[in-house]
Amino acid sequence: MRVLFLATYFPRPSNMRMGTWSLDHAAALRDAGMEVQVISLTPAIPRLAARVVPSVATYTDCPAEADLSGIKVHYPRWWCYPIKQFWRFMSRAPRFFLSLGWRSSRREVLAIVDRFQPDVVLANHSLVNGFVANQIKSARGIPYITVDHEVGDFFACRDHGRWMKVMKPVAEEASVGVTVSRTMEDIAEQVLPGVAFQTIYNGASFPPCDQSMLDRHVAKDDMVVFCCGNLYGRKDIQLLIHAFDRISSEYPHARLRIAGDGPDRDTLEEIASALPSKETIEFLGSIEHDAVQVEMQQADIFALVGWAEPFGVVFLEAMANGCPVVVSNDAGVAEILQDGETAIFTEPRDLESVVNALRSLCESDQRRATIARAGHAFYRDSCRWDHRAIEYREVLASCANAHQTATQILSRSWEGICE
Repeated sequence: MRVLFLATYFPRPSNMRMGTWSLDHAAALRDAGMEVQVISLTPAIPRLAARVVPSVATYTDCPAEADLSGIKVHYPRWWCYPIKQFWRFMSRAPRFFLSLGWRSSRREVLAIVDRFQPDVVLANHSLVNGFVANQIKSARGIPYITVDHEVGDFFACRDHGRWMKVMKPVAEEASVGVTVSRTMEDIAEQVLPGVAFQTIYNGASFPPCDQSMLDRHVAKDDMVVFCCGNLYGRKDIQLLIHAFDRISSEYPHARLRIAGDGPDRDTLEEIASALPSKETIEFLGSIEHDAVQVEMQQADIFALVGWAEPFGVVFLEAMANGCPVVVSNDAGVAEILQDGETAIFTEPRDLESVVNALRSLCESDQRRATIARAGHAFYRDSCRWDHRAIEYREVLASCANAHQTATQILSRSWEGICE
């Protein structure tokens, strides 16, 4: 089965930190026996723009195609800019800009489709790639499924008619809409009643660490709490910083190491610098995926307590590397974990619950070891991308087979009419 994988948030040769989970997903489908190619539509931005906004160099320096992890990735340019620098402007008339983008890239995209001849399209993010998948289906008759990782898109459709005009036909024409948590599935069904949705939880690609690494959870003073994520409001890094500060006097040799970057970084550093524990809070900035793995293997606790996390692959990665995890109970990943067994849950936006969670792990090496081992085993046996790829293979095959059957029926019906 040939699968065309659409993802705008996908690694580029000049920025391999971008959308690593998406590349892991595509590679897992490949490893499950599917032939996969990727189209990652890339904003057409003049090179000169990178001098004014350095972050857009990810797009200006991107080649037309590349081989990533043995997967052929195409980067067609289009006149559409679903990236943060242009999103507010684009959101005023999303259908207009998406249609403009499609018209500018149609010939190149369909040429890739005609060469690859996919049986089915997997579109990550209904509001962008789902729109493109719907256009491919209209032009070439190829069925598609959508995969949504953010509940905010459904809220946007609920609250703004202009977004609903984009999402509704995409969702109705999709064979199925995949969400990454049951909570998101419920919301999607409320916003788009009558549309078929189902949940397939995300996976992670980190290999489970060696059992010997789990032996690091012993009594010691120099505790390391590691956090990794984009530094913006919903991640609630500020809450974690204040909770860590509350327990720092009890564990003076403990350190909080925060990896990631984002619009709130300066504010968070300013907050941390005013706290008594300021010398034990470190901001690492954006680091490579391999460096994240090393940090997790050396940490005693992984904590990310943001609210309404759609899923949270980073928690699976921490479990793979033998970290007991602290996670808000409204996160998508919490649906598959057990509080006090494979993770420690906190209440969203609740300082006391985060303080108590950190304290419970810092004060008991036995508790850290027990939860780390249980989480590690659960990840090893149930949560890797190769487990999820089996579920995707079934959904994609069903989609392709249903389309093939419908085509054969129509063909026979037409032949009967002609006779």
